[in-house]
Amino acid sequence: MKVAYGHFVHVHRQNWSIECYHRALKQVCHAERFFVRWMQAIGNHVFCALRAFLKLEERRCRGLIASWYELKRHLIDQAVGAFIHQMAAQHSA
Repeated sequence: MKVAYGHFVHVHRQNWSIECYHRALKQVCHAERFFVRWMQAIGNHVFCALRAFLKLEERRCRGLIASWYELKRHLIDQAVGAFIHQMAAQHSA
């Protein structure tokens, strides 16, 4: 079976987009991290992860964030900064 190079590139780009989506859903929205066994709770968690991803994608499309990972990185930076300031205040007192 022969496939035209242009068609291959098109399909590969679509596949890569799906892979990036799955990676972001897992890493940023924590779709796989649930600590419950009740089916309704698992469904709720997956639904919330999908909704969170859609909100991130909406913000990215509107130009409010550059990437799906930007907001997470910003939140982590804020948390680490607050922790450092808190520890510094405790040690100086």
